[in-house]
Amino acid sequence: MKKIRILFLVVSVLWGLAPNGQAAQPRLFERRLQKNITQTYFVQTPQGYNPDQKYPLLIAVHSEKETSRDAVDQWGPLADRENYILICPSFSLGFETLQNKEDLWLMHVLLELRSDFPYDQDKVYLVGFSGGGECVHRMAFKRSNIVQAVCVFAAAEYDIPPTLMRNRQVKFFVGVGEKDNFVKDNRVSKSQKFYNLLKVTGYDVTFKIYPETGQSLTEAMREDAMMFFNTIRKSQ
Repeated sequence: MKKIRILFLVVSVLWGLAPNGQAAQPRLFERRLQKNITQTYFVQTPQGYNPDQKYPLLIAVHSEKETSRDAVDQWGPLADRENYILICPSFSLGFETLQNKEDLWLMHVLLELRSDFPYDQDKVYLVGFSGGGECVHRMAFKRSNIVQAVCVFAAAEYDIPPTLMRNRQVKFFVGVGEKDNFVKDNRVSKSQKFYNLLKVTGYDVTFKIYPETGQSLTEAMREDAMMFFNTIRKSQ
């Protein structure tokens, strides 16, 4: 197994270079978790990837109506531009509430990643929209020992923030569209309430309502997320 991983790394490095020696496009790999082969995930390494360098890690979780490949398409260009390793896990029905122990499988994904694609364990960031937002904020609460910051966009439901100091060390960005306010599912008021709870509990949290925006993950949201993560990254 060790020889296979070494060969895999060599191939990764070679694929990261264009024939003329210039940096090539980011490389994308679809993998199966060794501990659970039904759990798949994408890994994207940035242009000019160097396996001897530790990169910040962005974990993007798809919404309930999308796939992990959709998450790659949404976050891949930004992760490459800002020099992050990107992970996009593929989760099944019920993932919003961690029904299938998604947080545990993510932990195993990160353990695999340390061997094949070393990353900076002090710079691990989560982002998700809609159902993905529900998933990542719960992961951040349950696995606060391995996550430094999380962006939650337009979640339909939120958990009450834990009060332990280790949980409150995770920084939050909460965003929602101004017009994401359906009568039976007012995500604006729910997001506002979640922000207030985080603030009162002692979390470092930023809140933003996006004008003229419904239930969609916009370019402005994605850019704000990367700016948020980059600010934290530079301060660490």
